[in-house]
Amino acid sequence: MAAATPVVVQAESDYSILKDYNPRTSPTAAQIREYQPDTQPVCSPGYVCQKVPMWDGTDPEMREFWFYDYGLYSVYQWTGIGRYLNRQTGGASYRTYNSAGNQIDCTGSGSDGYYGGGNNLDPVYYVRLSATRC
Repeated sequence: MAAATPVVVQAESDYSILKDYNPRTSPTAAQIREYQPDTQPVCSPGYVCQKVPMWDGTDPEMREFWFYDYGLYSVYQWTGIGRYLNRQTGGASYRTYNSAGNQIDCTGSGSDGYYGGGNNLDPVYYVRLSATRC
């Protein structure tokens, strides 16, 4: 069986090629919400919130995963440019990993409530919430 060709989204506004995508995680994130791309929802203290582009066939949207529990999560159909916010406390980290399990990025806690710059989700296969600092 041939591997699926990944979809590369060049910019956050290029949603048309994401029509059949259903971003998800395993285990399931504590909360999952959907928003229009220009919406700035509030990520509650204690959570890491990661926005992932999606397409429902009519309007572009962002699916937002609210992670609360420490641990490793497998992610599926995360493509394009997302945004994240680490509102954990005590120096807890949010790490992303590629398909080989190599760390791509690490973000420490203490975000001020604004979503940071975009993160490329194409190489991300796993995320981890950890009490360990970056």
